[in-house]
Amino acid sequence: MVTVQGVNPAKPGGVVLVIGKEPAVLIKKKRQDPAEGTRIDVAQGATESIAMARGEILRVAQGRDLTIFYQGRKVTPKTIESGVWMSFVPQSPSPANGKD
Repeated sequence: MVTVQGVNPAKPGGVVLVIGKEPAVLIKKKRQDPAEGTRIDVAQGATESIAMARGEILRVAQGRDLTIFYQGRKVTPKTIESGVWMSFVPQSPSPANGKD
């Protein structure tokens, strides 16, 4: 399992953006669920927003030529190509540290 840490707290923490450059199949499930999970088809050329609840994980089951963003961070092609499960951790807004 790979953890993808968000980098921009201004972007939503419960959504993964997927851009399909070829047809792809992703699988989403609860981390503790022993079942395979829910199949998500991404068409070639499509941009999909996938809602992710706390405790859900995602992996690419088919197709490797796609781009995945989470809260401003691009998931590396190596991670996508490996088909490993990914968990997504949002970056929380930081305090102003006394700056005006």
